Amino acid sequence: MTIVLAAAAALLVALALFWWLSKRLTKPGIVRTLIRMAGLATVAIIAVTGGLTLIGDQTQAATATTTTPLVSERATAELGTLTVTLDAVGNLEPGDTQALTFGASAPVTEVFVSVGDAVHAGDVLARVDTTDLEANLRDAELSLAKAQASLDALTAPATELEIAAAEANITLAQAQLYSASQSGSSDADVEIARLQEELARNQLWQSQINRDMRVAQEEARGGGVNWLEQQEYDSSVTQAENSVTLAEMDYQDTLTDGPSGSSLASANASVSSAERRLEELQAGPSETDLRRAQISVESAQLEVDSARSALEDATLTAPFDGIVAEENLIVGVVPPASSAITLIDTSRYTLNLSVAESDVINVAVGQPVDLAVQAVNDAPVSGTITGLDVSPTQSGQLISYAAEVTVNPTADVALRPGMSATATITLEAYENVLLLPNRFIETDATTGQTVVQIE
Repeated sequence: MTIVLAAAAALLVALALFWWLSKRLTKPGIVRTLIRMAGLATVAIIAVTGGLTLIGDQTQAATATTTTPLVSERATAELGTLTVTLDAVGNLEPGDTQALTFGASAPVTEVFVSVGDAVHAGDVLARVDTTDLEANLRDAELSLAKAQASLDALTAPATELEIAAAEANITLAQAQLYSASQSGSSDADVEIARLQEELARNQLWQSQINRDMRVAQEEARGGGVNWLEQQEYDSSVTQAENSVTLAEMDYQDTLTDGPSGSSLASANASVSSAERRLEELQAGPSETDLRRAQISVESAQLEVDSARSALEDATLTAPFDGIVAEENLIVGVVPPASSAITLIDTSRYTLNLSVAESDVINVAVGQPVDLAVQAVNDAPVSGTITGLDVSPTQSGQLISYAAEVTVNPTADVALRPGMSATATITLEAYENVLLLPNRFIETDATTGQTVVQIE
């Protein structure tokens, strides 16, 4: 009888608790669950009451020996916020990692850092030999200066003195033409013509020697003669050859009486040349000549820029503040082409996570993340989702999406690259719900019903 009364009292308490909770919870799903729980609790209490009554009747005549008390665990249901979270594990990666290499291939002369050293942006880390690079830069600068001087001379306006000299040359050439047309050849003329032929040949040889020596000098320095200079040398030799031809013709003509045909031709050519020179001075350079000179300057400037860049590449500098993670240099040995020094940025860290396709719709860039770093006793660290791939990654039948978490800076926790961290992302949150530990909730695998024992 006592057992029946106790069961009835428990039923009344359960019904009162259900009435109190139903007044405070408004979500239909939660109310339905409470109704189901109340019904199940009622059935359970009735069943237990009947069973205990039957057992009591059957054991009243028996002599009690030793009884083992039933130990039970209790928990109080409370209203609170229920959160649905996603946990993922990853390793901390530096905010930036760069494998630095030299742009120049030469033996290493100086190394200023070691693994573990902290450096600042712009710090010199190492240097290779620059002897040849400096010589290349000097040669390029000299070629640029020559090209610029040629352009300046071409674009400079003619002076009054140059104009006057050109006009005087025309007058002289015209006088020589008149003299050639009025006189025949004398012994003196013949001798003069012979000497002029000899002088012309000597001038031709001298022009050829000057050209060949200049070309040889430039090639010895590894440069070569630019186009404008080559044109000037070739033009000088051609003029000398023409002078020899005219001198030979003049010498032959002086051997006969009357005006020399070669003398007349030479005098006419002199007049034409003098007049053309005056026109050039007055008109300025042609568009073609000006463009050629400009191209020569531009080409020389590119050579200077290339040589200067190569010289700068001989010095390895830090692109950002960071820590030297790897150093593969030996003084006197050409540095490796792949990675001379590896620099990492430890002022910030990232964590790469894999999010399942069923959870990715609840994950977004800007979402806060709680991190627990095992190596520092699960010290709490926070972060933010800063990247979420739109393209999935498939592994067998599993579809996932890569997410990047940027760790918020913290001075209290000494983080290091490679440390393992567990990221907790809050996917959903429900407020004002009845909370119980999972161990007190039972789900029937067959019916799918969820049951909670209530006292």
